[in-house]
Amino acid sequence: MEFRGHVTLLQAPDPRRFDVAASLRDPFNRVMVRVYTQRSALPIRMLADVSASMGFTGRCRKMDLLADFTESLALSAYRSGDPFAFTACDSQVREELTLPLTRSRPAGALAGKQLRALEPSGTATGLLEAAERVPPARSLVFLVSDFHFSAELLSSLLAGLALHAVVPVVLRDSAEGIAPRFGIARVFDAETGRERTLLLRPALARRLQQAVADRAQALIDTCTRFGRAPLFIHDRFEADAVTRYFYG
Repeated sequence: MEFRGHVTLLQAPDPRRFDVAASLRDPFNRVMVRVYTQRSALPIRMLADVSASMGFTGRCRKMDLLADFTESLALSAYRSGDPFAFTACDSQVREELTLPLTRSRPAGALAGKQLRALEPSGTATGLLEAAERVPPARSLVFLVSDFHFSAELLSSLLAGLALHAVVPVVLRDSAEGIAPRFGIARVFDAETGRERTLLLRPALARRLQQAVADRAQALIDTCTRFGRAPLFIHDRFEADAVTRYFYG
């Protein structure tokens, strides 16, 4: 709540907000209390990527990580009195996984249960349709994905959500992108299903690891260009890390 000013205790009978200094300054010796402007409820919307790359399992299972975040966000919205909406997308919006704005406490648990049972598939292009469906009234939008898609798609998403406060949430498994220094390895793109067999020399392994770092930096740069610093979540969900993001 935002501080608005002082009134007498008779005007706002809440002794918990008694202000000693303001009471001593009052020329009529009245008891003064602080008053605040209470914010209105803010719609919380979550757009979740459930495309094929989200099916990766290494040091964690990404879909479990997504479910943990969804459950926590929905519960936080419920406790704050804010309505919560959820949309999951792969190549299209998954209507069976869509929740309209609700203040129901079990909503997050239901979405989390569905996500844990889901087998991801397709690409993430359905996020564009989901962004177009978000009403123009300002909302807090959590765009949750591993962001293993093109910078052009990300730019289109952020531009389409420009009317809203957007938090890009990047879910990552630290086992992704790890390559041996030497040997034969099969590499694959989980989003497209394409595979290649490579003879990994040390120089090539370094190039692959550098490409992973460059892609992460490009993601940060794209989000920053739209004024949206990304929130990275590696391997497991920690509520304190999310809190630090908002207060950091």
